[in-house]
Amino acid sequence: MKKIGEKGAVESYRACFRSIDDLEKIATQIKSGCGFKKKDSLYFAALKKDVDELKKEFEARKKYDFPVEWMEADEVKNKYLIENSYGGILSHQGGSIDAYTLAHDILYYNYKRGLKIFDKTNVQHTAYKRNEVIITTEYGNTIKAKKLIYCNGFESTEIIKENFVKLLSTYAIVGEQKKEQSILNDTLFWNTADPYNYMRTTDDGRLLIGGEDEDFVNTKKRDSLLNKKAKKLEGKLKKMLPEYNFRTDFIWAGTFGETEDGLPYIGAHSNFPNTYFVLGFGGNGITFSVIGMEMISAFLKNKKHLLTSYFKFGR
Repeated sequence: MKKIGEKGAVESYRACFRSIDDLEKIATQIKSGCGFKKKDSLYFAALKKDVDELKKEFEARKKYDFPVEWMEADEVKNKYLIENSYGGILSHQGGSIDAYTLAHDILYYNYKRGLKIFDKTNVQHTAYKRNEVIITTEYGNTIKAKKLIYCNGFESTEIIKENFVKLLSTYAIVGEQKKEQSILNDTLFWNTADPYNYMRTTDDGRLLIGGEDEDFVNTKKRDSLLNKKAKKLEGKLKKMLPEYNFRTDFIWAGTFGETEDGLPYIGAHSNFPNTYFVLGFGGNGITFSVIGMEMISAFLKNKKHLLTSYFKFGR
């Protein structure tokens, strides 16, 4: 609200809220094996000094009728056994999903309906003409289209020569433990630490915890820190759930973009005729991707969209 105004903040939040239900409909429609599950979401204060700001956030969500309730520190501990919490916002609109599986299931669903997919094919050159776009691949083949849509995430920084996003490296581990963990199964967990940590169970009975973000330098440096970051995440988990006998199975890292206002870039860019971008930066990439395709669908039909001015380049 401080950065883009009350109306823009509320409308973008509402769009994210609706997108979770839209994701559920999509996963059901295409019979995806992505394991989509509706869950609550607990956003809790990692430090005592964070409580006042978090309560303001709670009041703002409550004012606009989002389904939230405030949990005191002892309530968080009693319900979830989480130790280092100073209270937080429990939201009754959230979900977990295997995004990798969903993406492939969507591609396959549309492939059966005529979509052409050219996997692992690099674009060497793009010519932006008055009424079309012509792409030349690394093998010298050409693809002509009336419109081009870039959904290339942080790699968009290679073609858009502006300082519009900050790239970060993020880390995650997934593992298991012997004790029963059903108290965690129906809730997503986030905290206010900087960098923040997030945690959820998986549909195969493991626990995933991530965070430890830092500025992205290159993939070699990012990946060289995997074991060090895994130890840090294990330590954070031990403080949150001291009784949890966790054993790490997998460690991984990724790169993502963070924008100044926490919002994505979705829409046209003046330097790229007949082209749209769907760049779900800001930490809500899955929900922003749903909103993005809703917006692009509107643009292709020459319709306006409520969020255009908030997600546009040069805002």
